Amino acid sequence: MKLEGPPAIDSAQVERERERVYAPTKRKPGRNGVDWKELRFAGARAMQNYCGAVRNEGMMKIGLKWIEDIKSEHYPDAYASNPHILLRVLETYNILTVDEIVLEACMARKASSEVLGHFRQDYPEIDPPGWHKWITVKQVDGATRSGDLALDFQGDLAGNYEAHNPDYRGYLKKKKA
Repeated sequence: MKLEGPPAIDSAQVERERERVYAPTKRKPGRNGVDWKELRFAGARAMQNYCGAVRNEGMMKIGLKWIEDIKSEHYPDAYASNPHILLRVLETYNILTVDEIVLEACMARKASSEVLGHFRQDYPEIDPPGWHKWITVKQVDGATRSGDLALDFQGDLAGNYEAHNPDYRGYLKKKKA
């Protein structure tokens, strides 16, 4: 496949992203202003309370709702008085997004697993054979979708690694000899 130059840049998309990223610098602390530390604490508390050591579907759904509410109701009030605080605000938004992904993945795994440290009250059987697989989570049209893959979907790890890493080829065989 031959590439024909760089892809076209969508100026409108770039401008929307610039607005999103710099929006916290245009807000002021005050009655409605939210500090990044408050957002971070709220997200951590939601994960602690609703996606802790022992989980169940109902609790994780509440946790997901909490995270969604933090992002939609409180994040728009986050302010940044300087570039360092802006970094923290944006980082906190990304952490909240990862919290959503973790909750979605935990809800998608309908089994408990000793190896993964994933214990569900509503699915108490530990490591059932049907759940020896990877859980995948992705965003499609703004919605989160989960799926699964076989543990060996990528084929033989050692063989693939050697085939795609010429500097490494034969290292293990030489080391054993």
